Amino acid sequence: MINGLIWNIRGAKNRPSRRRLKALSKLHKLNFIVLLEPFLNELEVPKVAELLHFTNYMTNLNESSKIWILWDGSLSMSRVSSNNQALSVEIAHLQSGSEAFMTLIYASCSNVERRNLWSYFRDCSQSFSKAWAVGGDFNALLSPDEKLGGRPPDPASCREFQSAIDGAGLIDAGFIGSKFTRYGISRNGQRSWTRLDRVLTNSQWLSSLPSTSITHLSRTCSDHCPLLSNIHPTLTPQIKPFKFQAMWSKHPQFQSIVMSAWSIEAPGNPLETLSSKLKNTKNVLKTWNREIYGNVFQNVRSNEDRVLKAELDHQSNPNSTTSESLSEAIDRLNETILHEEIFLRQKTKEKWLKERDRNNKFFHAAMHHQRNLGGVTKIRHNGNWITDKGMIKDLASTYFEKALAEEGKRTHHGLLNLIPKLISPADNHMLLAAPSEEEIKEAIFSSPLESAPGPDGSEVSSTLIVGT
Repeated sequence: MINGLIWNIRGAKNRPSRRRLKALSKLHKLNFIVLLEPFLNELEVPKVAELLHFTNYMTNLNESSKIWILWDGSLSMSRVSSNNQALSVEIAHLQSGSEAFMTLIYASCSNVERRNLWSYFRDCSQSFSKAWAVGGDFNALLSPDEKLGGRPPDPASCREFQSAIDGAGLIDAGFIGSKFTRYGISRNGQRSWTRLDRVLTNSQWLSSLPSTSITHLSRTCSDHCPLLSNIHPTLTPQIKPFKFQAMWSKHPQFQSIVMSAWSIEAPGNPLETLSSKLKNTKNVLKTWNREIYGNVFQNVRSNEDRVLKAELDHQSNPNSTTSESLSEAIDRLNETILHEEIFLRQKTKEKWLKERDRNNKFFHAAMHHQRNLGGVTKIRHNGNWITDKGMIKDLASTYFEKALAEEGKRTHHGLLNLIPKLISPADNHMLLAAPSEEEIKEAIFSSPLESAPGPDGSEVSSTLIVGT
């Protein structure tokens, strides 16, 4: 695991700031630290590095450097490019061999000067072919809800920042902790909180380092809070739960497969019968999916190769047979591309995108982002943060075993009379009444067909097929 800190420290010369840096480095076992606005000249960098027990350092400029990075012996870094607002480095983790690009930001307060930085983003996105993260103080907001108090943000500035992120193919890495990273007081005494500091990543970073977490630490010694980054190895679930795939419903045999599986006799009471039928149908669909669809991404690549071969055959020997083979190969490719798009759209839960709006780079990045949100990379136990996966698993199991084994607590029914009655007896009777079959059907059939799967992995579309 690689642990890093990005902090607009607003001066690293005073003792409180240095004490906190040293404490954070020891507490979080930091492998690198990025300091913005340290208000020190380059000659003082070695002293700070020695204080924090780092052996290597780099700055964005020789004079008036506002971006410093210090790192230990577990990492290797080399400068790629730099300017007065950014420092790009190539970073390698020596133990794992993982490599990536990282761009560190201290953006100008001027909207005009920031346009040079946004242009730099686009240039980097075209030249960086592997994992890439961008982090620091952007001095810009994406939307009005990233500011509380003070004057509202400039809408044009927000649009330009969003356009720069989209143009570079970057996605916000998210955060844990307080929403805002900077606290300020204007000249007239007006207080404001803003989110000026963040980390962005590209799709390759999300693929190779999917379990990256960003934590907003408490704000002291500066008007900006430090950003703690924890880069974890891939979290792969040991058991893959059943999930209904929306692309199945496009297959002409799908409904007959479901009806055949559902019609198998299952003895027992109604609930046992329902459970058995659902289990049997899931098993049949899993087998059918492997036989018919397999790997949707590999299917697209294989059919692209078939189309290329069919084109070459038709070019070298143009006749009705090769023309028909080419048409069939193209039709098959289009079909598998549609399956891929439906699969990715379902994974990312982006309902506003229509079928055949092909943007798989976006889909893949959003899919990895959604996957990251479900991961547990650390938990707090007895005041300490636990990051070891085995310990997290054991603590979670112990907690729920203890919670479920506890005897039920006695309910003091007399206290219920103290709760005020806010609804009438008629309303209460209506709420307690069992819903009719028509109401259940209306609720299910009115849900979006490609909504998120339920706990059993089934979607509304699968329910409709069984229920029709």
